[in-house]
Amino acid sequence: MGGYLAFRELPRAQSQRFVLILFSGYILWLGSTLYLSAYLPWNQGEFMQQARLQLPALNKKPQPASGPPAQNHAPAKDANTWVDPISDAVFVKIPGGCFQMGSPADENGRKMDEGPRTRTCVDGFWMAKFETTVGQFKRYMDERAQFGRRALTSAETRGGCRVYQVAQHYFDYQNGTSWRAPGFDQQADHPVTCISWHDASAYVHWLNQRNTGVTYALPSEAQWEYAARAGSPLRRVWDKASRACGYENVLDQSFIYATGWQGSSGRRHNCEDGAVWTQGVGRYRANAFGLHDMLGNVSEWTSDFYAVYPDAEAIGWINDALLRDAEPADKARYAAYLQAGPARINPRQTRGRMNVTRGGCWRCYPKGVRAARRGVDYPNHSDSTLGMRLVMTRRTAP
Repeated sequence: MGGYLAFRELPRAQSQRFVLILFSGYILWLGSTLYLSAYLPWNQGEFMQQARLQLPALNKKPQPASGPPAQNHAPAKDANTWVDPISDAVFVKIPGGCFQMGSPADENGRKMDEGPRTRTCVDGFWMAKFETTVGQFKRYMDERAQFGRRALTSAETRGGCRVYQVAQHYFDYQNGTSWRAPGFDQQADHPVTCISWHDASAYVHWLNQRNTGVTYALPSEAQWEYAARAGSPLRRVWDKASRACGYENVLDQSFIYATGWQGSSGRRHNCEDGAVWTQGVGRYRANAFGLHDMLGNVSEWTSDFYAVYPDAEAIGWINDALLRDAEPADKARYAAYLQAGPARINPRQTRGRMNVTRGGCWRCYPKGVRAARRGVDYPNHSDSTLGMRLVMTRRTAP
């Protein structure tokens, strides 16, 4: 009663403001109550019921694509494995050594630029166990977009990449295709395709900016072939084309059945694995170094520009200059390499107009699925059979 009398004694203007404040507060309280009632399950039983309904969807695992069953990609806990903290890429340690680089004159499918076959030596390095995946590349592209950088690949800039035309049975550029849509469905664990050498180099630069103690790069031709051979002098680790489906994702009967392509028997592998396009990385057997998909799934960019292999006289000049200018520790290692005879040591081709690609692919004939095979393309070229794999050249982290 006292409060009411006090209110009656207030001036008229103040009374009106007071009423307005009380009314506004009531409206806010009422609105908040209605909102919370509608969107928050205060009842514990209702809350648990909703959680149970959502759990199946959250725990539902994606259905695997056709092809061999996926393997466990978790790295072994040893000194020969490294996991990049940014991309989650798994790297394995490749011991240094020497090998015969190139193909012998009588190798089926050999091209002239695969010789002369030369003894080549490489220092030890680390190589990605799997090809760079769609999911890993997407992290890079998403971050570029997040910070307002130009988030377009070469294919997206030019309007499309070179993809397989099922109706015509050949490859051609198609508008709207890119690493996001290479002409067939992909999952996050499939190798990224439709990326150019420029795109791959930009991805490497991004990783190097975000890591300390390690340096990533595209492999040199010598590193790639040494890793693909994994100590074997053979053109590939299996003998007959009919055995390819257990080792690599290549052109086989599955592609024939799905697309209706009618090639001669010599232009396909006479086996079937259920895979038509790319497959999740690591679904086929690893080589002796523990690397997957070196001769299949997608071909891979290297860091080298294209050039013919040097002859024996040129190799002699190269070795003389190398030993003359090398640091003492390196000079001793190089001299040890040369004790068994002339060799190219850590060769790299840093100048040129076109870049070298290596490895077979999901659309590659038996003659193209060989460790010595060399491809060549302009650095802005991209197609749905071409991706990348990284090497790590320096590691100071434990």
